[in-house]
Amino acid sequence: MNANQKIQNLQEILGIPVRPDEYEGDESKYITYTYNDESPSLYGDDDPLEDTAIIQVNLYTPTDFNYMDFKHRIRNYLETLGEVTTIRSWIETFTSKNNLEKKIRHTVLVVNITESREV
Repeated sequence: MNANQKIQNLQEILGIPVRPDEYEGDESKYITYTYNDESPSLYGDDDPLEDTAIIQVNLYTPTDFNYMDFKHRIRNYLETLGEVTTIRSWIETFTSKNNLEKKIRHTVLVVNITESREV
């Protein structure tokens, strides 16, 4: 399964960069996403018919940014793709490109997307 384009649509919805796995740009608000698992979820005659991917969507925002609107818009969109199973948020410290320690809000949404198996 390849749900990348579906997740990439968040870039148009929110107007911020969306990248698989890692973002190396300079924007203060961005999204990364990672496949946590992908496995068959429905069988017929001992053959897999559907796959389910568990995808972690990571929203990064400045600590003083009101992220709730973004979080809700992401959740609402992901719910059109599958089942949102987890949403959590916290502040973490990271080292910027110029070696300064900064704080950032990290919000995680996990979605299960099921699609028919491609032949």
